[in-house]
Amino acid sequence: MPTVFLDSSALVKCYVDEPGTESVRERVARGERVCVSRLAQVEVTSVLVRRARRVGVDAAIVAAALGAFESDLRQRYTLIELSAAVVARAVDLTRTHALRAADALQLASALLAPTTDDGADRLLLLSCDQELNAAAQNEGIEVCDPTAPA
Repeated sequence: MPTVFLDSSALVKCYVDEPGTESVRERVARGERVCVSRLAQVEVTSVLVRRARRVGVDAAIVAAALGAFESDLRQRYTLIELSAAVVARAVDLTRTHALRAADALQLASALLAPTTDDGADRLLLLSCDQELNAAAQNEGIEVCDPTAPA
């Protein structure tokens, strides 16, 4: 069973309906280990609030989505903190792949996500970001874009 790392572009699909939502929710519901970067807490909150304001979503609906997200951060996901090791790895990844800062932090977090001690576990990155996906593949990570045709 893989360790699944969700970047923010995939993680937001757990809280709003958009292309790829079903695929991401199904993956999370399987009971696999799901890891996310602490950066996603800011990014997903921003997406939910900004999107709601742009399209006029009722405040109670936004509050419910944010509450579910915060609860999942505490109870469902393994959080990869933005440690000195993550930042150092992100700097290296930026130099190697010319990534944007947030993408480099996401990829560094994924690369430092825990897998099983025996090495039998593999890492699967769910992301809709093509630049991040290409860099992750170059780093040896299996990638799945939930919005890509099957």
